[in-house]
Amino acid sequence: MGVDISVRRLYNEVTRRYEFCSILRGHAFFVWQKEVIVVPLYRKLNGTDTWHWCKNCTKWPEFHYENKYLMGRERPKTGELCEECKAKEIRGGCRT
Repeated sequence: MGVDISVRRLYNEVTRRYEFCSILRGHAFFVWQKEVIVVPLYRKLNGTDTWHWCKNCTKWPEFHYENKYLMGRERPKTGELCEECKAKEIRGGCRT
């Protein structure tokens, strides 16, 4: 897919092919033939262009934010990716 989608559209698109499992800690989980598909959460502060995905990022927005769920391993196509989140991910210290 690789396109930005809303949660409702994501649910409709994925449930055609996968059995919905649950939403836990900002991730949606789907199951297909014993394979679990995880849909990550990206978040940015309203009025900014930087997307975060590590909840332990010092700049993780807690108020006045926009959420985005993407299929597979896609990243948001618009805006910037947080440098701190990138570094945490590389080091294996990213809490999602």
